Amino acid sequence: MGMLHADNTVYAQLVMDIGPEKARDAAERLGIKSPMATNPSIALGGLAQGVSPMEMPSAYGTLSANGMYAEPVAITRVEMPDGIIDYQANPQPRKVVKDGAAYEVTKVLEADIEKGTSSKANIGRPAAGKTGSTENLQDAWFVGYTPDLSTSVWIGYPDQQLPMDNVHGGQVWGGGFPATIWKDFMTTAIKDKPVRDFALPKEKVDFKKLTGKYVLYSGGDAPAAPVDAYGNTGRTTAGTVTDGNE
Repeated sequence: MGMLHADNTVYAQLVMDIGPEKARDAAERLGIKSPMATNPSIALGGLAQGVSPMEMPSAYGTLSANGMYAEPVAITRVEMPDGIIDYQANPQPRKVVKDGAAYEVTKVLEADIEKGTSSKANIGRPAAGKTGSTENLQDAWFVGYTPDLSTSVWIGYPDQQLPMDNVHGGQVWGGGFPATIWKDFMTTAIKDKPVRDFALPKEKVDFKKLTGKYVLYSGGDAPAAPVDAYGNTGRTTAGTVTDGNE
């Protein structure tokens, strides 16, 4: 529910419990190459340099490809006028997470398009994605994928941080213009592709209970606990998925 309601406190607390280092390592395996400091702000994308619109669909594409990462290339093929192939890209995909773990993330992101903050990106066929908005509406993202294609949309000012609070008469946030642009582009880009669902995983996913002092308590009788840095007074256990690479 934290994903569907874009409740960032859930992920801030989760990162504090598992450790920012694990969050960074997972992002790097998926395809993020930009420098990432291992501090609590990594949970909400608080990076000194930021992530490029190329890296984001690369990482999401790893999820679409069942946990297989391939280095993105700009040119896939060069064919000469006489038909001779002068260049052919030869990507070498490698497995970075279990396909079961990738599938579980995909199902959550698919639900976000169906009934969460990403609903304006619904293209009427299997797709998964997530919105992103920074403080003061300075950046707005939507990144999503189908079984065939991963695409990112970023709106903002490349050389300065200006609030986008009056663009075509409205505010710019991830679930607005970026999600709509993504929908319009993807509808055309994959219109000739057959409709198919995301592939079922072959590997088992291990669910473990995560007990941490930063996670909100929900339901039942909470054990006594001191107030933490977020003002929470209880502790709880939450489900998490392991990918075998911890």
